[in-house]
Amino acid sequence: MQKSQIVAVIVAVVAVVAIYNLPKAIINKSDKQKLGSKETQVPKEQLLSTKSISEKDVKIIASLRNLYNNAVDLKNSINFADSLAKKFVSLSYFDSAAIYADKLVLSHRGNFECLKTAGDIYFQVYSSVAEPSQSGIYAEKAREYYTSYLKNDSTNLQVRNNMAMTYVVSNTPMQAIMELRKILVIAPKNVQAQFNLGLLAMQSGQYDKAVARFKTLAEANTKNWNAKYYLALSLLETKKKQEAKNILLDIIQNASDLLLVADCKNTLSSID
Repeated sequence: MQKSQIVAVIVAVVAVVAIYNLPKAIINKSDKQKLGSKETQVPKEQLLSTKSISEKDVKIIASLRNLYNNAVDLKNSINFADSLAKKFVSLSYFDSAAIYADKLVLSHRGNFECLKTAGDIYFQVYSSVAEPSQSGIYAEKAREYYTSYLKNDSTNLQVRNNMAMTYVVSNTPMQAIMELRKILVIAPKNVQAQFNLGLLAMQSGQYDKAVARFKTLAEANTKNWNAKYYLALSLLETKKKQEAKNILLDIIQNASDLLLVADCKNTLSSID
């Protein structure tokens, strides 16, 4: 899991709504409808509007697009496609981000690194979209590219973690848990899989299990502030308020992430 994801809305796992978009926990028990569209919609690059984005951003996108179109080697193609996608995502031009994932794969057919980058781009878009019906489409595309990539390298646990989380917005959400458990069979101490399973436990209201997952991570790394934050939230749900308060105070006093610290202060102030 990328740090930027964890601190921009930490894996907002909702039964079948978009996950990932982090700095704050978004765990909505009401959004439990199963999603998953079999219709594959081909994204189209959106026209940039100077009314919604700055002239500076328009110039940055034009420059990156030019660099991508004129890239002479694979490494630059991947880097510029990824940079373009991230810029588009930051501006909420999601289809424009996704189209560069597809372009990259089409331009370099059979290249597995391109498949991984395309999957990462779609996963980033999926993690950023608030509309459930759209997030399901992007998640499906991410899973498609990741599946193709894993045929070449099944040992990449980051890709396997990401792919597992795409199932949350599919017609088979339990597959996410099954895939994450498979990772822990191979690598019992895998932080990302433990973290994701903790979030899914929170989403399903199994707070005791969430506490166990996050406590394992916090004990293994006392500076894993995100695990500690979710441990505190899970403890609050199990009525262990004082323990939760102590953890929140620890984060406030020692963590350097200002967004996370602000979230902890807000959570602390809301405790009776």
